[in-house]
Amino acid sequence: MPRPKGSKNKKTLQKEKAMIEEREKVYNNRELAIKKFSQVRTVEELDKFIDENKSTKGFMDKQIKATLYATLRERLTDSSNSGMAFYQEFIDNYLNEARRDPTSAPAQVIAKTIFKEDILNALDEQVESAYARERDFLEYRLIKTMFDKQRDVFLDDFVRRKIIICSRRAGKTETVKRMLNKCCAKEKSPCCYINLTFENAINQVYDDTLSLSETIGLKIEKSSKADGFIQFTNGSTITFRGNNNINETEKLRGFKYRLVIVDEAQSQRNLKYLIDDVISPLLLDYTDSQLIVQGTPPRYSGSYFEELYNQALTKKDPKCKAYNWSMLENPFLENIEEEIKNICARKGLTLDAPLIQREYLGKIIYDTEAQVFKDYKTYVDIDFQPTHVAIGVDYGFADNNAIIALAYNVRTKIAITIEERKFNKAPVSEIILQTREVYQNAIDYGKARNPAFKQNNVNIFCDSNEKSITFELSVTYGLPAYNAYKYDKDLALHTLADDCRLGKITVRHNGVLEDEFGKILYKRNDDTDELTGCIDDNIYHPDATMALLYASRQFYFDIGSRVGGVANQKDFEEGNYYKGPIASLQEEYNDNVKKESEDNGVYWEELDI
Repeated sequence: MPRPKGSKNKKTLQKEKAMIEEREKVYNNRELAIKKFSQVRTVEELDKFIDENKSTKGFMDKQIKATLYATLRERLTDSSNSGMAFYQEFIDNYLNEARRDPTSAPAQVIAKTIFKEDILNALDEQVESAYARERDFLEYRLIKTMFDKQRDVFLDDFVRRKIIICSRRAGKTETVKRMLNKCCAKEKSPCCYINLTFENAINQVYDDTLSLSETIGLKIEKSSKADGFIQFTNGSTITFRGNNNINETEKLRGFKYRLVIVDEAQSQRNLKYLIDDVISPLLLDYTDSQLIVQGTPPRYSGSYFEELYNQALTKKDPKCKAYNWSMLENPFLENIEEEIKNICARKGLTLDAPLIQREYLGKIIYDTEAQVFKDYKTYVDIDFQPTHVAIGVDYGFADNNAIIALAYNVRTKIAITIEERKFNKAPVSEIILQTREVYQNAIDYGKARNPAFKQNNVNIFCDSNEKSITFELSVTYGLPAYNAYKYDKDLALHTLADDCRLGKITVRHNGVLEDEFGKILYKRNDDTDELTGCIDDNIYHPDATMALLYASRQFYFDIGSRVGGVANQKDFEEGNYYKGPIASLQEEYNDNVKKESEDNGVYWEELDI
């Protein structure tokens, strides 16, 4: 009879029954072994137990370990007898022994444990973790006080250069106060804030930055408003500086900073030199260092501030970013649109006026109306026959040095610049060397283009702020160096601008003068926004143009113009001065010929030569 599908034969059933019986025997042996093990009290009993139960060794090893661990845990933590757990008492005794005898075994074990490198690293990680939590909390307290545009600047931690162009009252100064505190929350972080002057830095930022530090719980170790310095207990510092002359700029050298902020960048003197030559090396010691350059839109084209901003806009460097917003986006200001309308009404302006667009709406709109030099003439190559060369030297210890050689013809009353030099922070020896080079070049130029040219028709007219250098040029090197005439500066500058426009004075194409001419602006009245007759040195201070002005005063003097003059009126009255060709001819004529001119019937004094 066939077996039903899925049924087992007799042999298989017997085998399964034997396996079940063996398994039950093992379980019974284990239960018996566990019962016997629980009765073990001495080492001898433990040895006998192990010998008798070799068949259950693997199982009993695990059981013994579990029981031992349970027993140790119970005994180590039991404090019912002495009130102190065994492990606590043991540790105290162990530490006391190590303290009592530094050469003992416990002391050596502890010393090896403490001075292991990984232990110190673990401790450092714990401390750093605590600092990080504290910094995060400080940053959170700062972020709460900022609006979205400010937060964009604040939170861009991977941006190394932040270029900010905003209108007035946009909140950029409040942003940098928070950036300073954020950076100082990280231990041993030196920061530097630079304004136009030290006084501006203190008045605009110091008190609020200090107060903000106290508010968020950043502990201050010491501070000095007079010195412009704040030091925190975590080793971080803030230094406040100005940049109103080259000496102030050079004081920044020799330090290292994690954060540098340059404020009022639209009006900073020598901004390119300040950033490229002075500040950039100061940031090299920190891989996470940041530079913030901020200000209102520039009034003139071609500023280095705008160049930095445009470079950031192109995003060629992911670590450089540009930011722009206006007071209209500052939620902390109320009725701001109405206020702008009121400003327009007071100044007699419309919303489209460059001042409103630039200063209040944060747009880059140039003040072309205020440009001093407009439609000036330049040349690449020109056929010119000079009779004289006047060399203007601006020593520029507060700014740049400049030397301009102006060649002119006293009969045609036309002048051109034949050499234009501008350099920064030169020592006296370098100024003298370059002046001597320009002087010799001027002689060579004149003789090459005019066979009748005389060497004594080349003269040097210097900035009177450093008469010692002029004296050295004259006495030590025997050069015809004189102090420049500086009276009626505004009138002379206006005349110079007109003559450059009319082509009476032509400058070199793509020279340093052409670069400066587009940046020189007249001041505006703060109340009415009307132009004044004075140049705005706070916006841009020209150096080469001043050297040209010194040279042009002699040019004007030599051709009989009313804006010409000599440096010392007393010398002029006594006849101890460089007279120039027209003055010399006039003097000779008046001494010998006291009658009407045979040419046109008028006295020489009235003749326009």
